[in-house]
Amino acid sequence: MNHILKCHEIVKTDFVRGENCYLYDSQGRRYVDLESGIWSTALGHGHPRINQVIRAQIEKVIHLGTRYPNALS
Repeated sequence: MNHILKCHEIVKTDFVRGENCYLYDSQGRRYVDLESGIWSTALGHGHPRINQVIRAQIEKVIHLGTRYPNALS
């Protein structure tokens, strides 16, 4: 990954799933996600209600941006 801007060393690349505040690697080991992104900081990984809403929305329209407002919910 030499083409990516390096802010810090990448130390682990085999995370296969997330649940709440944890990440799990391919060997099943659990890690606290201390570097979570914008969504998972507040909601955790794999929140069932959020996942349900996302699935319902992508069946309608996945992205329109700000140029095309709509009444979909």
